[in-house]
Amino acid sequence: MKLMTTKTAILNVRTDAKTKKAAQKAAKELGVPLSTVINASLRAFVQNPRIELEPLTPNAKTARALRAAMNEKGERKTYTSMEDFLADLK
Repeated sequence: MKLMTTKTAILNVRTDAKTKKAAQKAAKELGVPLSTVINASLRAFVQNPRIELEPLTPNAKTARALRAAMNEKGERKTYTSMEDFLADLK
């Protein structure tokens, strides 16, 4: 009887420690190692190469910057010259 061998490759992924721990915990709750979750995600990505991202809620600093980038009507500000743009930055 011939045994099938599976060739594997190492994949290094950088993520923050909090995300890694949360992902490991979620995988453990499902009863699978995190590598199984990642491999399933990679296979799904190969079959349907797209990325679905949920909109992020901006923090307070980013929200202020976004509001500052709008004019009184809530539209993006536009400039006709670099001088006008630089003056608005001050």
